[in-house]
Amino acid sequence: MSKRLEHIEAAKNEAIRLGARFELLQTKKSFIGIIYINGRYRKTSFSVTPSRLANYQTVKYVRQAVREMTK
Repeated sequence: MSKRLEHIEAAKNEAIRLGARFELLQTKKSFIGIIYINGRYRKTSFSVTPSRLANYQTVKYVRQAVREMTK
């Protein structure tokens, strides 16, 4: 797998693990991830060229988004 997509795969795996659905849209400059759970959704943007801590930050964001949507 390309190094560029590792942070997106990490976010997708975390969303599925938490019981949410994850869709990915690609634009010219970024990727847009949409997290669905309980009839709600949250959009987030992912860089095409992530930093070293991108995996940790995206997993943290997905956990936070799912937690807020399930309240």
